[in-house]
Amino acid sequence: MASKKASWSAGLCAGLLPVLALAAGNNHLPPSLMSAITPVTAGGSTTNTCQFINGSGTSRPTIQLPQSIVISPADPVGKKYYIGNASTSTIQLRCSGYPHRSWGYSTAMQQQSGTLYRTSVSGIGIRIKFTERTPSQSLTDYYRWPRPAGPGLGGTFNSTTSFTLELEKYAAVSPGTINLSSPVVDLYIGGLTTFGLYPSNSVRVIAANPTCAVNSGSQNIAVSLGSHPQYFFNQVNKTTTPVPFNINLNCSGGGSGGRLSINYTLRDTHAPNNTSSTLSLAPGSQASGIGIQVLKADNNVIALGQQQHAGTVGTGTSSFTIPLRARFIQTSSQVRPGNAQGQANFTMTYN
Repeated sequence: MASKKASWSAGLCAGLLPVLALAAGNNHLPPSLMSAITPVTAGGSTTNTCQFINGSGTSRPTIQLPQSIVISPADPVGKKYYIGNASTSTIQLRCSGYPHRSWGYSTAMQQQSGTLYRTSVSGIGIRIKFTERTPSQSLTDYYRWPRPAGPGLGGTFNSTTSFTLELEKYAAVSPGTINLSSPVVDLYIGGLTTFGLYPSNSVRVIAANPTCAVNSGSQNIAVSLGSHPQYFFNQVNKTTTPVPFNINLNCSGGGSGGRLSINYTLRDTHAPNNTSSTLSLAPGSQASGIGIQVLKADNNVIALGQQQHAGTVGTGTSSFTIPLRARFIQTSSQVRPGNAQGQANFTMTYN
């Protein structure tokens, strides 16, 4: 927020992957696993013979995604809008024979490049890295599509898997919503889903809003309300002709579809708790029995201390003007002539 002032006078101056090797021919395994690949020969059993042991079961960790991310045309390709982590519980199971397994994204994904896949918002991709830890080793790789799949060796397995999910810019981005499958990735082996990684929510992609600031010429605004004969003020609430003035803003920036709401609040400088629609006269004023009102362009009087909506600025707008008007108002049946001054601070609020 920015606080400025206007004054009136002169009359007023106004996971489980490392230990479960796939059959030969699958090149999506981490290189250190290749030596563990065992081809399945004709007649080999491929029945699903896995079961959880020691009270283990399917692990369903949640990745806590942001409710929204803000984009700007100035964001470079490769910018990571989000990096988040999650981890499974310990998974224990026993498999016999050559249980079938597959792991990766749970629905079809379009590869952008390398391990980056497109999301439902053009220009933003997703990358998920996993690290699986067993009592004897730790290996890291990335999820892919199509899903690696095939028969693996049986045995007893004990592991945990951690995940790192990234949302990254790969091209120009437009506002929208990123909706990920639930689960977004999972591991299937021998008739069991050992884990699934679940997104906490969809992600709104919001264009960066433009920014505005008060023009240097509007930092301090002097408004002359002119001179008026004493006999003019012959009844309470009588007003003079309003004098126009403007609060000018400079604006810039913003992404496609960006919008900025502009609001302002006027306060009586010399009576901060004044919540009426009439500014008091400043100390040193000779006149009495009159006050000052500030009006909108439509002649509606502005209540002091109450936020007023001035309008909305879109991307590409370089300036914005708030047209206002000021006038004297008779507040007492007895008016004393002399110099009349008043002052108000205006506070800008942008959202």
